[in-house]
Amino acid sequence: MAPVTLSTDKHKDYRSNSLWRLTLRRISRQRSARVGMVILGFLIFVAVFANVIAPYDPEQVLIGLEDGVKKRSDPCIHLLGCPKDQVQHIMGIDGNVRDQFSRVVFGSRISLMIGFTTISFAIIIGTILGGTGGYLYWKYVGCVTGTCTLKSNWYLMVPWGMLLGYLLGSLVKDTLVRMKNRKTGIE
Repeated sequence: MAPVTLSTDKHKDYRSNSLWRLTLRRISRQRSARVGMVILGFLIFVAVFANVIAPYDPEQVLIGLEDGVKKRSDPCIHLLGCPKDQVQHIMGIDGNVRDQFSRVVFGSRISLMIGFTTISFAIIIGTILGGTGGYLYWKYVGCVTGTCTLKSNWYLMVPWGMLLGYLLGSLVKDTLVRMKNRKTGIE
């Protein structure tokens, strides 16, 4: 009887075991990651080709360029039955008589820049805090790491946006009540 071999070395591809290939393979198996990559790719495409996609300059006022343009006019799409004598605006006109679609398309550049900048700062600060905490853990046996962990858990636990909103709301409400009472003569 011949011995049975479980693997053949002839067909083994060692390139497929690299870190990047394993990461891409794991990402491609998750549906939510694929959807996120498609959305991010679409946003990057729109941001790169904004000059070609947008029909108007986002800061250009359309009063002298088009006849009959009004503030905050509704969208007009010829394909969906808008009269041909009106100028086509896919998302309408804003209060300053500018094309909304052009502003949204060019706004994708700003959104991506803010997103990547925020993530970059988070990576830098997280790397510095993690490296410092890891180094100081071995140096001072957990005292500093415990403090860093408690602080980060506190930031995750307290919804700071809501807390700030409640605080500002109460301050504004108290100030408005005092101003109203002074105006009416009630102290």
